[in-house]
Amino acid sequence: MQVCVELYAEKLLFLKNESFVRLSLRTCGMIFRETIGTDKFYNNAYLLTGKRLSGTGRFVDYCNPFIPGFQAKPGAFINVKEESLDDISLVIETNLILSPALLRENTGIKIINRVGKTLNFPLKRPDVEINWDGKKRFVVPLTDFIYL
Repeated sequence: MQVCVELYAEKLLFLKNESFVRLSLRTCGMIFRETIGTDKFYNNAYLLTGKRLSGTGRFVDYCNPFIPGFQAKPGAFINVKEESLDDISLVIETNLILSPALLRENTGIKIINRVGKTLNFPLKRPDVEINWDGKKRFVVPLTDFIYL
């Protein structure tokens, strides 16, 4: 199965100079290296509601002045084995949002499969679990959502 996972803004977000968001997929406690995607922001800017903040499977630095309506580049599609889908989580590492409550209130996840079927859900939904692995690192189980 090919899948792309993106993090988007549920509310207006302020992107501080030198902030970053790194997404990766984890199954059975192991992060798949090819799923790691990092977005680094080198200018202060605002990200509007509904705009993409980060995506899996690519590395992007944003150095130019932002224009209105800016969003991060789309995530890359990743090959995920069917048997891995029974225990799959999104790992979010960032210096932009430092608490689970702020992450829950301000962001959402978008899952896209190769044929274009999409599932968007805000992290503030009551059925979305957010585990806080420590400062700057969050884990969101995706098993209940990944089957599009």
